[in-house]
Amino acid sequence: MTLNRRRLLAGAAMLMLWPGSVRAAPPTQSEAMLDLLPDRAGAARLGAQWVAQEHTEPREILESLQRRLRWSADADTDTLRHNLANAIAEDFHSGTVVAVQGWQIARTQAELCALAYFAAAGRV
Repeated sequence: MTLNRRRLLAGAAMLMLWPGSVRAAPPTQSEAMLDLLPDRAGAARLGAQWVAQEHTEPREILESLQRRLRWSADADTDTLRHNLANAIAEDFHSGTVVAVQGWQIARTQAELCALAYFAAAGRV
């Protein structure tokens, strides 16, 4: 399945609206970040393409997302969602965008998609 503009834009919009997941135990750091994605499989497909272009490694992605999302052990889903929105806005403001399949997306979005890819591949 190819990613079309409508699906990507809808997915990006859903990042802001998607309800936090209900869990019995606190999620791991990568799971908490992945919970921000409404469509992990779609994100993983996009992430796979970006990883192939950029030759990134899981550790690099996780460290970058920690900084961009201002990760802390006590950050809740709403805080992470707010930090994600700010990071994406800052990426576009500063021109920190990447090209994937002819699209220009925020680097933070690409990294979150890469994290989904690495998680699906069992590398996180």
